[in-house]
Amino acid sequence: MGFDTAVFSGPNGSLRLFTLVLGAIVVGITADSYYKNIQEEEFFFWTSVVLLIVSAILAVAGFLGIIGDAIFVKKADSAFHVIGGLVVLVAGVLMLVSVIKIGDNSTTGKYVERIAAGAIGIINALIYCSLGWNMCRT
Repeated sequence: MGFDTAVFSGPNGSLRLFTLVLGAIVVGITADSYYKNIQEEEFFFWTSVVLLIVSAILAVAGFLGIIGDAIFVKKADSAFHVIGGLVVLVAGVLMLVSVIKIGDNSTTGKYVERIAAGAIGIINALIYCSLGWNMCRT
């Protein structure tokens, strides 16, 4: 049993790695700056965390060769990326609306970080969706 580096090769592999990096950045920024008593921001944080964890598990399982070349697994991975991307897209929009609605009148000074987290989350969601769509077509 060897490593399957094909998981990270080609455009889909590069996108997969890029989404993991962006997801880690989003989770790191959001963990430091979101308001835990605002549902939209908490929803964004936890959807980003879950998507990052599941994506990392799928990537590592694919790299280790645990996930084979079965059509069902590829379609499930593709569906996960499209659906997860759509959920994070909605969560990112809700995060930005929440941040803009509250404004910069807080004492924590985390306005820019929360805007950045929401914006990067939306970008990551669009990449997730495109990755899932590309995986579905191939």
